[in-house]
Amino acid sequence: MDARRRLRTVATALSALLLPRLTLATVWTVSPPGGGGQFNDIQSAVNAASPGDTVLVVAGTYPPFVLDKALRVLGVGPGLVTVSMAAISSPPPAPAAVQVTGIPAGSFALIAGMKVQISTVYPPAFCLSCPCSGWPSASALSVANCIGPLFLSNLQLEPGYYFHGLSATASTLVLLDHVAVSGSQVSGCSLFCDNYNAACARAGISASGTNLSVNDSSIQGVTSSTALQIDGASQSILARTNLTGSDAISIACPSFGSPVPKWRGLDAGHGLSVASGAVVRVAGGSPVAIAGGEGGDGYGFVPLMGCCEGGDGGHAVTSSASTVLLAPGLALIPGLPGYSPSCPVLPGQAISGSGVSTASAPLPSLGLNPPLSSPGGSFSLEVKGAASSVFALGVSGAPGFLPIPGVGGALLLDPGSLVLFASGTLDATGTASISAAVAPDPLFSTLVLFLQPATLVPGAGAVDLGPAVPIVIL
Repeated sequence: MDARRRLRTVATALSALLLPRLTLATVWTVSPPGGGGQFNDIQSAVNAASPGDTVLVVAGTYPPFVLDKALRVLGVGPGLVTVSMAAISSPPPAPAAVQVTGIPAGSFALIAGMKVQISTVYPPAFCLSCPCSGWPSASALSVANCIGPLFLSNLQLEPGYYFHGLSATASTLVLLDHVAVSGSQVSGCSLFCDNYNAACARAGISASGTNLSVNDSSIQGVTSSTALQIDGASQSILARTNLTGSDAISIACPSFGSPVPKWRGLDAGHGLSVASGAVVRVAGGSPVAIAGGEGGDGYGFVPLMGCCEGGDGGHAVTSSASTVLLAPGLALIPGLPGYSPSCPVLPGQAISGSGVSTASAPLPSLGLNPPLSSPGGSFSLEVKGAASSVFALGVSGAPGFLPIPGVGGALLLDPGSLVLFASGTLDATGTASISAAVAPDPLFSTLVLFLQPATLVPGAGAVDLGPAVPIVIL
């Protein structure tokens, strides 16, 4: 059976499982005034919707919202839909531009197809006081206390100068696919750069006590911060994802009466920082780089200190009391130290700390292109793993989290609607490509399906699971 026929068969099987929900679910439309939508802001649509409904957001710019129900909030693309929160001259008006909280067990939420940003400025507007002093640790998008999974797909997160791109705490599972996090970078330091201090440095993504699945994404730390920070008891899997710790900046040293400005450098951000019992598996699947940032420069001479020290370079991977398994062949790039004419500074390391090891064979991953489809549309899949290994690709109507003893990684699909989509053997390059089509049936409009790859390496007897990937059908 070819892949095109197989997807139609899977769609038919899933429709029997999902038809009751699809029949009762409502699609609510959000548009700017005069755009024909039922609502002009996302929050009003969320308030009106019932669990299982879809909120469809057309092109426009919208204010922040809170998602506390099992809904699918689907934008038409991050280049067309923007959710924006301003934090210009005072602490931010809310903990995040998008807050997700309290998704109950037995359900899931999904946010896809939009840009989420915090609008901030940097000196000269803030020349006279530290702009982040005393501010809460806000985020472009925050997740807290969710028992049901949250899937984030086809998003662009822009946290500005002082905030996390994504923060996740005390939640069962957050899944990311095609998510780009890009914090604003401070440059052109002046005498007033002491307004930016180490307390302002917040991670691109910070996850505490939360399981993560990250696929086909790009994560950059905000100025002087780490790209991906994971701590607390949790299991996470990454694939096809670049992590870039941010370069640091120079800030003003105390001059002790000297009329000459002095600058010292902050330490740079790490690519991946894992701590406090977290277990993280990092697959490749495409050229993957994990890089530390460059330390800030130090200039000048302080009589009582002897110098203005530069900042240390960031590590590619750093681990403390945790377990990190890296696929072979990943590019681990340590950060350079900052310039310091008379003080010692340290470059970053490829691996720092304990508990980091390299897998004996490539771990599985799944690539999807494009991340958004439609009834009658098509998409392509690429399964990657160890050469000549056996692979299986499961599809389900909902995500889940089920650790399986003796299996690398957790099942991230709902077992109740799990169907085998494809299986076979990877070629000598460790690749299998699948082209597929969505049945041209309006029933599947606003449907979301979830895929996860598994591989079995011949002779090794080890089964590994990769990150989950959503197919969003509009």
